[in-house]
Amino acid sequence: YLAMAGCLLLKRKNAVVVILLACGVGGFIFSLLSKQPINYAASYIISPLLIEFAIGCLISIAFNKYKAQSPRACIASGFALILTSGAIAFQLKYIPGGKSGEFIRVFAFGLPAALIVYGQACLNSENKIANALKVLGDASYAIYLLHMPILIFIWHALPVTAKFWFFFKNLEIGAIVIVITTVLLSLAYYKFIEKPLLKIPNFIYKNLTSSNN
Repeated sequence: YLAMAGCLLLKRKNAVVVILLACGVGGFIFSLLSKQPINYAASYIISPLLIEFAIGCLISIAFNKYKAQSPRACIASGFALILTSGAIAFQLKYIPGGKSGEFIRVFAFGLPAALIVYGQACLNSENKIANALKVLGDASYAIYLLHMPILIFIWHALPVTAKFWFFFKNLEIGAIVIVITTVLLSLAYYKFIEKPLLKIPNFIYKNLTSSNN
């Protein structure tokens, strides 16, 4: 995160590729020095969090150099793949972090999500779909922060069964409730908490620069 933020701040976005490779090689070497080098090295290489973040960084670079000819097709394909993956995951009772592991989520959800983000970035800013996805993207950090507390709260607050997979008596209803609640609360969090807080550094910076001048 710090590496990407530094590249954006210094307007050297392309340098993030080199930094990602350096971090990847460095992390791999560091993991080999641990007590369980094989396990840690393997976990590092296939870490879905690192891979998905790297994909996001690469999208930001690709957007400036290679604009999609059919951005709507990218978005539609991404949503179709996510819905298909979700249906398959439901049938297989796939739980991230369970016996089936987490790396599968990169292919099932990470890459399809990347298609949606890339397609949205290539759409005209006046496009309604693009604007809707942009608002959702702006609230993505809030979604990241709030989705687990919301899931846990609803899991314990509403009637549940003993098994984690069936934290609602009807899984479909439970999933819909969690998704809608998470999105709505995250949008509110972004508008009323995150955006006002983001204005503080700008305010301080402007005051400092004006006082120096």
